[in-house]
Amino acid sequence: MSRVVEIFADAERDLHRSGVSIRTTVSGESAKRWIAKLCTAIDGLAETADRYPEADESAAVGLNLRMRIVGNRSHVYRILFTIVGDTVLVHRVRHAAQDYLTEDDL
Repeated sequence: MSRVVEIFADAERDLHRSGVSIRTTVSGESAKRWIAKLCTAIDGLAETADRYPEADESAAVGLNLRMRIVGNRSHVYRILFTIVGDTVLVHRVRHAAQDYLTEDDL
C-alpha cells in the first residue's frame, strides 16, 4: 500500500544536525551519502511502514510510534514515525545513542 510521507520540522532539523555532525567528524562527502541514505529510507516508508516495529517509547509518548533503524556500527539512526490512514508522519530522526523520546520531544 502506497502512502504519503510527511516529515515534521523537528525531523528535518534532526536530519540537518546529523549531516553537520558527520561533516565535521568525517567528511562532507560522507555526510551527503548518509543524508541520502536516510532520505531514501524515509521515502521508502510510503511502501513499507507497516513492516516496522513499535518504538520502545511508544506508550510513554502516547502514540503508536514506530521505528525504522538505519545504519550500522556508530552510525545507527532511528526514524520515528506514526501511520495515520494513508499518511506516514515522520516525527524525529535520532541517533540510536540518544535518550528515548519524551512527550516534550514531539
